[in-house]
Amino acid sequence: MFFEILNISLAVVFILIIWFKTNAFCEYLEYFHFQNHFFINDYYKFRSKSSCSLHYTDFLLLKNNSFFIRLISCPICLGVWLNVIFSTVFGFQDFFIKFYLSSFLYCLYCIIIKHSHD
Repeated sequence: MFFEILNISLAVVFILIIWFKTNAFCEYLEYFHFQNHFFINDYYKFRSKSSCSLHYTDFLLLKNNSFFIRLISCPICLGVWLNVIFSTVFGFQDFFIKFYLSSFLYCLYCIIIKHSHD
C-alpha cells in the first residue's frame, strides 16, 4: 500500500513538473505537427515578439482566461484533479495522503531547482 501511494504521488509530481517546469507539451505537439492546436503557434509568435520568457500556462491565461484554463494553470488545482483521477482508477482510499505527498514533493522539487539556479 505504501508503494502504491508513493507511485501515484510520484506520477502526479512528474506530470506537474513536465507541465509547469518544461515546454515539453509544446515541443511534442510541434514535433508531431499539431502546432495549429492548443494555441501553440500563437504562443511561439508571442514569445518571439516579446522579450519575456512567458511560460505556456501563463500564455493560456492571457489568451483565454476561463475556468478550465485557470484550473490547468494552477499547480494545486491540477494536482488535486490529477489525484482525484488517479485515486478513482487505483482506489480512492488514502486520497489525502496522496495529495499532500505529491504537493510536498512538487514544492520540494521547485525549491531545490530554484536554489540550484541561484
